[in-house]
Amino acid sequence: MKLGSHYRCVSGLDDDDLCFVCVRFPRSKGFKPTHSDSWIMRQDAEGLRPLYGYSGWATGLWYSGRALFATYSRGKVIHFSAIGDDAKGDVWDLDELPAALMGVWGLDEKNVFAWADRDLSSGIMFRWNGKKWAELPSPGFGVLDVHGVAKDLVLAVGRDGLAAHWNGKAWKRARVPTESNLNGVRVSSADEIWAVGEDGSVLRGSTQRWELVAEHATPLYSVARFAGETWVAAGEAGTGALRDGKVEIVKPRVNALRFDVRGHLLASCPTKIVTTADAKAWTGYWSEGEALGMLDSQEPLWT
Repeated sequence: MKLGSHYRCVSGLDDDDLCFVCVRFPRSKGFKPTHSDSWIMRQDAEGLRPLYGYSGWATGLWYSGRALFATYSRGKVIHFSAIGDDAKGDVWDLDELPAALMGVWGLDEKNVFAWADRDLSSGIMFRWNGKKWAELPSPGFGVLDVHGVAKDLVLAVGRDGLAAHWNGKAWKRARVPTESNLNGVRVSSADEIWAVGEDGSVLRGSTQRWELVAEHATPLYSVARFAGETWVAAGEAGTGALRDGKVEIVKPRVNALRFDVRGHLLASCPTKIVTTADAKAWTGYWSEGEALGMLDSQEPLWT
């Protein structure tokens, strides 16, 4: 059986300290969550290697530099708390949460958030406190992305242009000038929050108010602040920056869907992972099939 693959969910510090997901599926049938497996790939100074494989679709991944969490659509969370050590499959923890999980993000290793859709109009949130998962109050909408900078400054955005601020005790809804799905959010401070939408909107806000600052002709999926600029992931249209009130596509061949920035800018594209240390030199790693080739000896994990 010939296998296809795509890359997802890059997370890490720089191009020598990151993890991402390689999803495999039967090439003849195309990707289906029920007929796929997801492999967590690790890149460090020693090179690229697979860490862990599990049946199903990995919907999210967050790597702190030591701890790693990955969510799966079947309600599973994979957790490893010493990624710098010799990681072996039998030291990974597998938790089950009562929802079809759609993503994960962490403020630190004792504040990790996972989310799921209860239905298209409401969401479920969970929080890891360093020892166990517990359900949080729902922000009241289907969550698509989460980011923050402190325990009392976490933003969730999602379906129908809805956003909410977690103040450590409760969610406070915010009015956003779009009714389109908000795919990505990035918090710099209480007075500088960025979000991007399915309708191509770029929004800047605070915990008090939001404004539309630019629009693009295609959907936007993720947003980041890096090298003094606001960067947006426009999928097939490429990677752009907000310049003079417009989205300028700077790297048309970097077909980014998700960003992570805690050192270098990391971008996950369906067929490669791209990194840059300065927004001038961009390097594409692990072109289509390279991670898949490393998994040749691994039988498919789906049934």
